[in-house]
Amino acid sequence: MTQRDYIVESQHNPPPLWVHIRDVILTVLMWVYFVYLTKDVYSNAVKLWDWVVFDVQSVDMPSILATLRLIATYAWFAIPIGASLIGWAIYNQFRFGSRDRERRHMVPALELNEVADSFQIPSKQVATMQSARHITLHHNSAGKIVKIVSLRS
Repeated sequence: MTQRDYIVESQHNPPPLWVHIRDVILTVLMWVYFVYLTKDVYSNAVKLWDWVVFDVQSVDMPSILATLRLIATYAWFAIPIGASLIGWAIYNQFRFGSRDRERRHMVPALELNEVADSFQIPSKQVATMQSARHITLHHNSAGKIVKIVSLRS
């Protein structure tokens, strides 16, 4: 096992604010576009409702039939996709057993010397890090730990 295999060294930085703003704007635009594309479905549903419930005589049957054809076309795509997703879920249940079964096994705990080797620091410093409640790590430009300050409290 190499030194990099012991510990996952990744940064967990939240995305910047502009990413959230962009996502909100794109989400709103897509919902507006979706409503625009389906406006005929909504208006024809209201016309059909008025015709069935309130016996309104002026119903535009060609546009209602066009809407029904559009819904049928959507169904031709949605049903096979849904069936394939359900089939995939059933396959995963058979392959991996019950839901309670763990798909991955826990990684065994690291020994003190393995952690020290991974961070390239002495085992004594790792023990200090474990026993301290608060620590400050100082890194060089390459990301290597150069100094550990323990704040006991």
